[in-house]
Amino acid sequence: LSQASAEQSASLSEIAVAVKELDAITQRNAAMVEQSQQSSRGLRDRAARLSDAVAAIRLRRGTADEAYALVQRAHALVAQVGLGVAAQVFHDPQGGYRDRDLYIFVFDRQGVYKVFGSTPASVGKTVFDIPGLDGRYVIEAGFAAAEAGGGWIDYEVLNPTNGIVDAKTSFILPLGADILIGCGVFQPKGGFKLARG
Repeated sequence: LSQASAEQSASLSEIAVAVKELDAITQRNAAMVEQSQQSSRGLRDRAARLSDAVAAIRLRRGTADEAYALVQRAHALVAQVGLGVAAQVFHDPQGGYRDRDLYIFVFDRQGVYKVFGSTPASVGKTVFDIPGLDGRYVIEAGFAAAEAGGGWIDYEVLNPTNGIVDAKTSFILPLGADILIGCGVFQPKGGFKLARG
């Protein structure tokens, strides 16, 4: 009886030690869960701040999507108020049609500018006056796109920012049979894919 009691006491001691170890493991696990939750909350907060920061970044150059949208809006404005009134808006830096390197241009079949959003003083000049631009090609390609109901044309022109002849792409829409409206962007090195519209 004495021996059985001693064995039972030893077993109970081992069980008590095991329960203490389980309790310690449970407490460590609880602490790790809390620490993990804190880390997750911190990571979520940092991700939200990073997302907000990225959303606030504005590219220095416009994109092809922005050029496309700007031409669509400008075309609708001309249809609504006429080219004369719309041209004043296109030339106004606060008019909503000049943004970074994005601006509206309008020229006729002779290449004479009716609108040159970034440089209103260029109105009356021709595409042949623009440094680095193959005026004949731009007229032909531009009116081919216009006659097709609208589209993209690619060409080269002097980039006023770096003084180098760079690749540019413009979205064109017709404004009647003998005049077109467009907006272009310099292509990033390596180019980009455009949804031909």
